[in-house]
Amino acid sequence: MSRQKEKRKKRRSRMTIFEKIRRALEPLDPVQVILFGSAARGEMDAWSDVDLIVVRPTDLPFLDRAREVTPLLRKALGRSADVLVYTPEEFEEMKERNVGIVAMALEEGVRVI
Repeated sequence: MSRQKEKRKKRRSRMTIFEKIRRALEPLDPVQVILFGSAARGEMDAWSDVDLIVVRPTDLPFLDRAREVTPLLRKALGRSADVLVYTPEEFEEMKERNVGIVAMALEEGVRVI
């Protein structure tokens, strides 16, 4: 396959993932969703998971947030997802402090919502 065709195929695959993520998370009304890792770089293979930061208002304890979101994504994407869910306030604070995973996601990631 030519390099150009391969790039187009990766781009279509990424756009399909974006749409699936949007549909799966729409009922939760997220403020922002950032895809990062191999899927954002277009390097995802059959064994890759999907790495996401989801920003949404919630009163749930931190660990329960991912338990709420992960099954929706797993069903929609047909693969595992590593999800971090932050409130808008937590996310802004982590952004301002340039906290590791958030800084990396903002640098290499792609905003889905």
